[in-house]
Amino acid sequence: MIKIIIIAVLSMFASTMFASHLAPLDTTKKIVHHPKKKVKKKTISKNTTKGATASTLINTAQNNETNTHQHPNPLPIAPSYKDGQQAMLDFIKANVIVPSEVKKSGITITVNVAFTVGVDGQLKDIKVLKKVGMGCDEEALRVVKLMPNWNPGRVGRVNTEMPFAIGIEFKN
Repeated sequence: MIKIIIIAVLSMFASTMFASHLAPLDTTKKIVHHPKKKVKKKTISKNTTKGATASTLINTAQNNETNTHQHPNPLPIAPSYKDGQQAMLDFIKANVIVPSEVKKSGITITVNVAFTVGVDGQLKDIKVLKKVGMGCDEEALRVVKLMPNWNPGRVGRVNTEMPFAIGIEFKN
């Protein structure tokens, strides 16, 4: 009696094992009902390719190819002065008035000024990063406030508000 039960169980197990390998690829759409949602369609496919047609294999290969070639998030592009860095240096040189204390001492002082370039290119939140004194901080702020609008920073093709910092040099 036990032998008959074991043979019956093994035959059922064997038939399910072989049936799954012989079944063709199923890509039909089935409707799944959810109590809170309306009707949702779901595609069910098996991992095997036995019984698959050539068009199914081509479509699968195309989907895999498009998924692997998706671009990651674009890198940000820093804001820039409208006519380039040399034009910015020329603007600063033309507008900076070196304080008399710096002229008398004969030293070179660099003041780092930080600001935010807005989406429209306008400079805002202008501040000195490390105060130096001798009137250089105030002069650096005055010159940066005189600057025209910049080219705004971008992420991809979208203009984005970004922080920026420059150094203004005071020398005799």
